Amino acid sequence: ACVVCVDAAISESVSLVKMARAHVIVCAFVALGLVATSSAITPRFDLGTSWTPTPDWFAKFMSQGGMPWTGAEDVPVMRQKFFKRMLDWGINEITDSKHDWEAVKAVFNYEFQPEHTVQDLKRMLHDVIHSEETTAMELDVHGNFRPLTADPYPYFGFIPMFQGAMVLNGPSLKFDTWCYDNTEASAVKASDGTITVTITVPDENQKSLFCADSYAALTVASAKFGIHVGSTGQHSFTWNTTGLTEAEQWDLDTNGIRLFHFTNSTLTTIGQIIDTALLFVPALTRASVPASCAARNLKFMADYANRNMPARTITQVDLPEEAIQSGDFFGIIRLDGLDPMLAWAMGSTTGHTTIAVRDEANELYIHESTAKDSYWPVNGIQRTPFKEWIARAKNASFNVVHAPLNDENRAKFNTTAALEFFSTVEGLNYGYHNMLWGWIDTIKNNYPCVPPYPVTEDSKCLGWPLIEVLFSVLNKLIPALGDLMFKQAWNFRLGSTGLEPPELYQLAVKKGMNTNQLPTIPEEDSWKYNTTRYGKPAVGESMVCCVFVCHMWKAGGIFGDFSENCGEFTNADDYRLTIFNTTMPPEMCQKADPGNPLCQLLGDNVLTLNDYHTKDIFNLMDQTCPSLPPNYEQPPTC
Repeated sequence: ACVVCVDAAISESVSLVKMARAHVIVCAFVALGLVATSSAITPRFDLGTSWTPTPDWFAKFMSQGGMPWTGAEDVPVMRQKFFKRMLDWGINEITDSKHDWEAVKAVFNYEFQPEHTVQDLKRMLHDVIHSEETTAMELDVHGNFRPLTADPYPYFGFIPMFQGAMVLNGPSLKFDTWCYDNTEASAVKASDGTITVTITVPDENQKSLFCADSYAALTVASAKFGIHVGSTGQHSFTWNTTGLTEAEQWDLDTNGIRLFHFTNSTLTTIGQIIDTALLFVPALTRASVPASCAARNLKFMADYANRNMPARTITQVDLPEEAIQSGDFFGIIRLDGLDPMLAWAMGSTTGHTTIAVRDEANELYIHESTAKDSYWPVNGIQRTPFKEWIARAKNASFNVVHAPLNDENRAKFNTTAALEFFSTVEGLNYGYHNMLWGWIDTIKNNYPCVPPYPVTEDSKCLGWPLIEVLFSVLNKLIPALGDLMFKQAWNFRLGSTGLEPPELYQLAVKKGMNTNQLPTIPEEDSWKYNTTRYGKPAVGESMVCCVFVCHMWKAGGIFGDFSENCGEFTNADDYRLTIFNTTMPPEMCQKADPGNPLCQLLGDNVLTLNDYHTKDIFNLMDQTCPSLPPNYEQPPTC
């Protein structure tokens, strides 16, 4: 998968934030954590759990679920531990005896029998996790796949809606929720410095007798989760301001306390978390993708990214090596949760990209930037003999298409120059530092949204207000991860060094910016990051898969005299370029996949490249492009 994803999750008594490797996505997962909990049914009004993030707290939370945590794990290991912990938490929570069994059953699509108990549900959920094939819980009466929960769009459905910032002593927020109309929220700072947050629900405005609203309130320094409002009147709690840094105090005084609302019942939110985690588990812990996990991800791709991937009858095409030349592109998707999430976020049909280059002896190699994982043995920027790569890709359940350069660009591509560039970057770590920021080009039109589509102001979307506070919280939980994922990149954008997120936000405002502009500042290819090379500290480029491919083309002369920042390229930006051959592939490829304009070498499902070969090269392209589903429309000059 091409990038890293940061997730955050928090439960009624304990909260959680963690990171997992994905691409962009950006980190729609950032919401997973914070969201994960406001979960657990509570009284009609519960003040929630106040929480100041620390590495020790997070390690304790993980270890309580049987996942020992040091904070020094590699990103893929972090990700695997986190998703396992989330599934364990979700199943234990939704099968807790404190919940009404009838309400629990209503969360799921499955038709329970009268004799079924909550223990039967727990057993069935464990079967879902460990089964290679799709179980009865995920099949409708016709034998077709369906998600566990009755929500038609459960994946990432737990992302909360941003209601607004409660500025200290400012006007009240006013909004309607799924449970109450005309709700108000405010934060008042008294003369002694005490801050009181009040949520007010007018009488007679409850839409359902048993509904309750759940909230999370956050700043860059602390959070309160599990705020449940199930009755009218005023509900107040005190906000903790102990131990704030100067920049954290500035954020509180300037930006206030951000209020987020969970748009479903608590039990439905837990079900959504389980469904979402099952996109990734068990695929992320195995060398190959089980059929059950593939089915979930095919459903996700169809409903969320508007991409259908029919089953193939011929699953391997042995394209002769002489048909593959230096500079040719390979597009890849693995149905493991990560790649589909990246495709959804970027507007691509792939989650990984590679480039073919022949060496001085004319031996064919696949060059790429990727990470060592349960399905891939080598970390970082690397090359692999073609036949060996194909064998690994097949074992990893890759779907792979070949996109050859056209004659003009094959002749233009300088293999020697490309290999010289490769020799300067081989062994560098995967490009975690800037993986998200080449994708985020706009204030709000890149962050993924949950269906139904088209996207409106009422759509449930990941957005900067949530990322702004969660990334700061994440940095407190796992400082090394903050440095790896965003701190260096943001410091480059502001011309600073070593600043923490609240300090960066403060500096951005001093420079006349809104903080939501920070991630939209274009990545510069000249920036060199503190990274590793062959596992040892080094200074060098930070390149995810698609950025690395672009750099190889750039070094090989494909862009000619045009000036490009490859750090701004996504998967789709690579294969949209008008540099490819558009004639039909060899007959063996057409026989395997009639109608596919490209040759698909591997995979159980048809892979096509959307908007293939449609964008001419121009200076500093792909720096202001939106990427909203389901059509991912872009102006031709972005």
